[in-house]
Amino acid sequence: LIDFKDVANEARTFLSLPHPEPEPDRSRLRAPSAPTGSPEAARRLFAMSEPISRTHVETYLRNRGITALHGTGSLRFHPRCYYRPDEHSPTETWPAMIASVTDLAGHLTGAHRTWLDPGGFSEATLGKAPIDTPRRAMGELLGHAVRFGVAGEVMAAGE
Repeated sequence: LIDFKDVANEARTFLSLPHPEPEPDRSRLRAPSAPTGSPEAARRLFAMSEPISRTHVETYLRNRGITALHGTGSLRFHPRCYYRPDEHSPTETWPAMIASVTDLAGHLTGAHRTWLDPGGFSEATLGKAPIDTPRRAMGELLGHAVRFGVAGEVMAAGE
């Protein structure tokens, strides 16, 4: 007998001991955390972010020509937001603009992240972080939006 499992089975047989019940898989017993990209994860991210006043977000928006920053409560700043290029790469942190995605009732259903260049605005990056995908969304997005102010009868949107 070479394998320990075979030795243990032989000893059990010799001693007339019953075979032990397999240990329950403890990974299935733990309460699952909110999945990455879930609405709950988006709510937590938005809650841990801070107002945009005097942050990279304010600088980014002003350099993009957006100077009227009243009614921007749906935008927040996170100084070290996680970014992972793909599932095999290590996690990085970058400053980020976090936008809340809400349904018509105003409930947060997701978040949009724009990672920002910590060095500031440049013609090459236009203020976004020098990474492959500087913008990503998470949560339930279909039919929902990032909302600014109160909607009137006529609305125009563009960039």
